[in-house]
Amino acid sequence: MIMAAKNTRISTYLEKIDQSKPINYSVFDKLLAELGYSEHKRRSLFRVELVAPKSYRVHILDKKGFQELQLRHGDHNYSNRHFAALAGDSHRVSVSGACLLLRNQIEPHPQVVLFEGTEWHSKVVLSTSALLVENLENFLAFEKTLQLLPECGLKPNQPVDVLYAAGNQITHAILQPFLSRYSEINCLFDPDLGGIRMFRTLHQRMPKHSIRFLYPMDIEERLIASNRSLKSEDREGLVEYVGLSDEVDSLIQMLRKTKRSLEQETYLS
Repeated sequence: MIMAAKNTRISTYLEKIDQSKPINYSVFDKLLAELGYSEHKRRSLFRVELVAPKSYRVHILDKKGFQELQLRHGDHNYSNRHFAALAGDSHRVSVSGACLLLRNQIEPHPQVVLFEGTEWHSKVVLSTSALLVENLENFLAFEKTLQLLPECGLKPNQPVDVLYAAGNQITHAILQPFLSRYSEINCLFDPDLGGIRMFRTLHQRMPKHSIRFLYPMDIEERLIASNRSLKSEDREGLVEYVGLSDEVDSLIQMLRKTKRSLEQETYLS
């Protein structure tokens, strides 16, 4: 019973780490030690970053080792979502596949890219560059979104696959193998704390990839004219993300200076 209780607690921490959520690392580290993991093993698995008192962001150094932890101590009460649904608890099990909506200059009509648990299937020849669009309105306004890209630093008429990010769903680990096919990933997210948090998650999942946070060159003027105030806690929270990239650092500075934020739908006006 004691071992089962520890596994349950470990599972909760592992889930939060996988989602890039802060945890009380000292408690988690103690649980690992009690389960027999040496200090050397624990140090080789993770790097921690203090974000608040007793709250740490945990960075995975050994992905294979982390997956072994998940297999050994994760919540595996059900073999898949189907059996979990029969038990009335499907939300606790990840779906076995995924799909993305994609459109580009050659195929402007949205195409479905499908992952059925083993490999990705796409009838569209993929570009080398992807544009992740957070909000549906901007994804639907395809031509206006493409017209905005030169203002964000991309070359005019640059071939790019526009992918609907569906909010923060694009950061899910199951999508990483597909996104890794692109040599360049551009993020058109809301210029606010949530958008920057999504960018960091992608950056952590694919540290060797070229990932950029896009916004128009006149973003400061847009922020000054915005009626959307930036909450004081969000202004303070932005400090945590300084150092991600030059463009994110500049955006954070402007957000804190103007005390305003934007939703990316305003780019369409």
